[in-house]
Amino acid sequence: MNTMKYKGYQALITYWDDDNTFVGRVLCANDVIGFEGQSVTELEEMFHSALDHYLEGKEDKEPAKPLTGKFEVKIPPEQLARELFKTRNHIEEKEVDSLLRACGHEPGEIYDDSRERFWICWKNFQKVTFKKKEPLKKAV
Repeated sequence: MNTMKYKGYQALITYWDDDNTFVGRVLCANDVIGFEGQSVTELEEMFHSALDHYLEGKEDKEPAKPLTGKFEVKIPPEQLARELFKTRNHIEEKEVDSLLRACGHEPGEIYDDSRERFWICWKNFQKVTFKKKEPLKKAV
C-alpha cells in the first residue's frame, strides 16, 4: 500500500494507467479529501494543498480526525477451507495452522477453535465431493 503523510494525516495513493495519473485519498473518519497529480512531486503538492484547504475551511468546526491504529481482519476458518478446497484436494496440518495464524487465529490455544472449525468444513466439502467422485483425504 502506497501512502503519503502530512500534518498527521495519511493518504492512500493509487496509479491509474489510463491517463498516467496518481490519485490520492486522505484517510479520515468522516470527510472525503481527494487529490491527483501527474508526478510524485505534483501529487505531494496537491496533497498538501488539498489538506491545507480542507483544514482552513474547518476553522469554525472541528475537522475530521486522522485515522490511526491497527485494522485487523480475521478470516473465518470456514472461508479459508472453502477457498483452499477450490484448488487442492489435500493439505498438511502444519500448513493449516500456519495459514490460520496468518488469518488472525491462534490454533492450538484452549480458547481458539479455528483448527476444529477448519477441519469440519474441509470434511464436509470432501463428503460432497465423494458423492461425485472418489473422496479427498487429509494428508498426514
